[in-house]
Amino acid sequence: PNREVPLNPTLVYAGRLVSWKGVAMLIQAVQELKKNRPNILLEILGDGPEEAKLKELAGNLGLAENIIFHGRVSEAESHKIFARSTIFVLNTNYEGLPHSVLNAMRSGLPVITTPVGGNLEVVEDRLNGLLAPYNKLADWLTAINELLNNQSLQQEFSKNGLATVKKFKWSEAAEKTASLIRSLSK
Repeated sequence: PNREVPLNPTLVYAGRLVSWKGVAMLIQAVQELKKNRPNILLEILGDGPEEAKLKELAGNLGLAENIIFHGRVSEAESHKIFARSTIFVLNTNYEGLPHSVLNAMRSGLPVITTPVGGNLEVVEDRLNGLLAPYNKLADWLTAINELLNNQSLQQEFSKNGLATVKKFKWSEAAEKTASLIRSLSK
């Protein structure tokens, strides 16, 4: 879907609700961001063993109006939500190839994630996204505020993210893998 300008600043997370994905810290970030942006939203796409605990945390922090738990959604639905969001956030302590980051970039969504695992293969800090240390609330608040306050940086990351996604086409990955296998069998 085409990108829309959201009515409210909207962060979006997509992934399993497990402890190493740091969603609790993202909820705490919303509590802090709400002080200056009362209408900020965090849309959470996914389910998992931490779901009940995260919903309880959001409720205890008085964020029922600011945090939307969608549960598991289809890829098509996630793209619709990405299209109406401001920033994709992935605060993770472990990541292989981050398909959620690639999907966000494919939707033209600026990304903030952590400098771990496969994230470093996709996100180049300050070129196509921002990198913030895992669960470091102050650093995440700085990164989120910087992007929320800078439309041109959002547009730059969106443009560069779309270019990045082109490097991860399935057909090209399959051909590179086949070529590597052919070279090893000689």
